[in-house]
Amino acid sequence: MGLPAPLDAPIPAPAPIDPGYRPGVFQVGPGDRTSFAASIERGLQYAIGGVILAKTLVFVLAAGAWDAPSDLQLAVAVVIVVLVAVAGARCLVGRAGRLDVTLCSVAMVLAFLLPDASTAEAGAAESPIIHLAEPLLLSVVVGGRAFFSLTVLTVNLTYIGLRALGGTDGALAGLQETSFLTGVAVAVFVLVTGLRAASERAEATLQSQRSTVSDRRRRTDLEAVAFIHDELVPTLLAGSMAPERAETRRAAERALRRLVRPRTSVPVARLEVALPELAARAGITVTVHVVGASGPLVLPDPVRAALEGAVGEALRNVARHSGQDAAHVQVVQGPWSVEVVVRDDGRGFDPGVEGVGLRTSIIERMTAVGGTALVLSRPGSGTEVRLGWTATGLARRRSLVEENDLLLRTAVGSPARAVSTVCGWLAAGYLVSALLLLVDGRSPAGSMAVAGPILLLTGALCWAQRRGPLGQRWLTAAAVGPALALAIALPAYRPSDLGTLHTWIIELSSLPIVATAWTSTARRLALALLPSSLVLVAVALLAGIAGAEVPHLLLIQPLNVVFVALIASMLRRAGRAILDARDDDSAVTDLPLRLRTLLGGEYGAISAALGDQVAGRLDAPRAARLAQAARDCLYLRGEDHAALRHELGALRADGVVVRATNREAPGPSRRLAELLAQVRAGAPREVTLTTFADRVSVVVIPAPPVERVAALTPLLDDGWSLEALDDAVVLGWSAPETETETETGTGPGPEGTPAPVVLADRPTRTDEDARR
Repeated sequence: MGLPAPLDAPIPAPAPIDPGYRPGVFQVGPGDRTSFAASIERGLQYAIGGVILAKTLVFVLAAGAWDAPSDLQLAVAVVIVVLVAVAGARCLVGRAGRLDVTLCSVAMVLAFLLPDASTAEAGAAESPIIHLAEPLLLSVVVGGRAFFSLTVLTVNLTYIGLRALGGTDGALAGLQETSFLTGVAVAVFVLVTGLRAASERAEATLQSQRSTVSDRRRRTDLEAVAFIHDELVPTLLAGSMAPERAETRRAAERALRRLVRPRTSVPVARLEVALPELAARAGITVTVHVVGASGPLVLPDPVRAALEGAVGEALRNVARHSGQDAAHVQVVQGPWSVEVVVRDDGRGFDPGVEGVGLRTSIIERMTAVGGTALVLSRPGSGTEVRLGWTATGLARRRSLVEENDLLLRTAVGSPARAVSTVCGWLAAGYLVSALLLLVDGRSPAGSMAVAGPILLLTGALCWAQRRGPLGQRWLTAAAVGPALALAIALPAYRPSDLGTLHTWIIELSSLPIVATAWTSTARRLALALLPSSLVLVAVALLAGIAGAEVPHLLLIQPLNVVFVALIASMLRRAGRAILDARDDDSAVTDLPLRLRTLLGGEYGAISAALGDQVAGRLDAPRAARLAQAARDCLYLRGEDHAALRHELGALRADGVVVRATNREAPGPSRRLAELLAQVRAGAPREVTLTTFADRVSVVVIPAPPVERVAALTPLLDDGWSLEALDDAVVLGWSAPETETETETGTGPGPEGTPAPVVLADRPTRTDEDARR
């Protein structure tokens, strides 16, 4: 057997690490690196764009109920709709700018040319207030504090001045409307400012975490390479030369302990992240294929534990009984289900004769959590284990709520604090407006009495979220409480006041539902809004208000809730990114996992050989082959060179003396593997292989038969050459020469021709240069 190249050769530097790299048997591509700040801005524009377009739709419905409008009024209405729709659409696609604030301000001014604009009830569907909100909300998106303040001041003064043209009642209505929307706009601005600051802090934290993880990866890489070079290869070589010595056995025991040391289980957000650890514990190579959405279902802890335990047992069965050192795992993620398939190509067995491990550790374990387990096998045809779990209706809703709570806590730390801030500022805006509206004397005193219980319920909901997602009782209270408050307060209003600012209690009653919007699912929010919507429709029908006013009345609560829910979704997205980074940290910086990745398909054989070496039953040729295979893994890393490593191992297993000097990984690795396969078929005695990144040399002794040389010829392309000698064949490859320097004259030659182009040849690297 040929010995490896000198062990004092320089240790190869760790390969560059992709930002999305996960050690183990599979890699997950880099995630979305969009900053949290950009995510928040995008979500904010999406939310405000949706609000503007919804208000535009309400305006169109109200315009359809006008009584004999003039041609001028219809033309003005069309212009208003176009201006606002353009601004809303631009905001929706993330292109909002100061021009859009101007467009909406012009639409607000034009609204005073419409029927009864100067005297319409404050907040009614035909009131210009519907267009007052648009520039105020857009100013939150497109400018800073100074621009927002200037816009609020300018728009409000303009609005009040136009309202004052309708007399004292108009001026009072303008003051009420601007006070109401200014309070809401300030609340939104404070909310957005806080979210922006939080997103920037989160981004900075994540960037620091990524940098830390990257440094740990590099350190782990270097430690793994040094261990293979300094300890593993010498230990295996010692086992091939002096297996009976106690020092050799102790060295093998130390190496084995570092190679297969079980790591402490770290809770992770996704099942597939735990699979490399399970494979490492089983001591086999596993390829993993993940199918499904990028945002997988967060499994309940008992289900995740059962799946991990069953998969681990299935992989151990592959290692013990299949005769294979590799398996395939497929994870299929559905909206409400997960299926894990473990498959091997081993000797198979009769499933009718199931063992205790198969029955207890796989089948009964999955059945206990409401899952399924199916084992498909027959002698000589491999084995397939199918594990599945599907969430019930209640479990589906609960799982999403728990996931939302987990992600929000990851992003902002305390959901209760975030919810309290949002609801507190919105409540302040509503209550200030309510006090101003009391000047008219048309807001019943009962409204203020009902406001107290709503605020108490909102505070209780915020407090209850300190320890986790809200339970069913709290969610029921959030849905029923506002509906009861509206049922008590609204009948005291005059029909003409419904849908105006005087019914501010509708806005305030949305706060308990807003408090649940941070972690609730879309279905739960819809169900929570349903009781209040039914009350509003019943009150509108009993009061006999116009049908065109009903959409305006019904959209008040959903707009508030959806706006906050969209902002929360952006924060949850940030939380998912942070969790993924933590999973990276827990999964990619573990030395045994990195060693397993570097050793690839040889991991199981080397682990078993060290165990035999400790027991004193390792044969010398096998130890020498594995020592050289381990050294190959240092210089020929990754799947790109797996075929070449396999061919080198096969040559050694056939008794061929292989002298491999792999200074750098060769460029044509796969073609080199194909050539070595043809060489191996010719039964050589010696193969000397020297590889660099830009050239390769293969010397085969003795020369293969004529027919084998003929089989090599079709593979010689892309810089390959073959030289047949009397007792050997030399294969060579050189990277194509490239034009590295070009000099072009600035003027014509002596006879008016262009100056010649001079190409400087690239100097050829010598072996001594490469060593340096």
